[in-house]
Amino acid sequence: MTIYFIMASMVIGCTSTSNTNATKPIPTTPITNDNAVHAITNQYLVLKDAFITDSAALVDAALAQLIQACNINGDSLAKAFATQKDDISKAASSINALAGSMLTVPSLKDKKVLFKDLTQPVTTLLKIYNPTTVYIQHCPMAEQYSKDANVYWVSRAADIQNPFYPITMLECGNITDTLQVVK
Repeated sequence: MTIYFIMASMVIGCTSTSNTNATKPIPTTPITNDNAVHAITNQYLVLKDAFITDSAALVDAALAQLIQACNINGDSLAKAFATQKDDISKAASSINALAGSMLTVPSLKDKKVLFKDLTQPVTTLLKIYNPTTVYIQHCPMAEQYSKDANVYWVSRAADIQNPFYPITMLECGNITDTLQVVK
């Protein structure tokens, strides 16, 4: 129940246009496997939803929250999953580095190129520990974001909401995989 409240409050905070919500800290105690993974993956999902709004300000606010979630929770995850520590550490580090790079590029198009790359470490994290069912979605028409015109993203819902073409092709894409709960 607490996780859903935290998720709802983060979603509401990141979808607001108010600058006061953009810097709202992510709750950090107590850190459990559920809320550590959830904090990172939820902020990725908030970022995906921010791209759908086509608002650079919301994207940047979500990126800042994603970086904060990685900084707070990455080490805790690596310690909790000793047998997969390297994979967890690499995924959290990659997410953090890519999110940081995304903050430095000015255009939404350039941010989306990096967002495409962000999906892989998030997917890696979710395959190790996934507190909720998510969908891997695909757009075959994103040639401006990938040489092979294939981009993927993770979504909470089965309905396609394409973060790469939110204005012209919002529903373009398909589900390529469903990641069930893994604990």
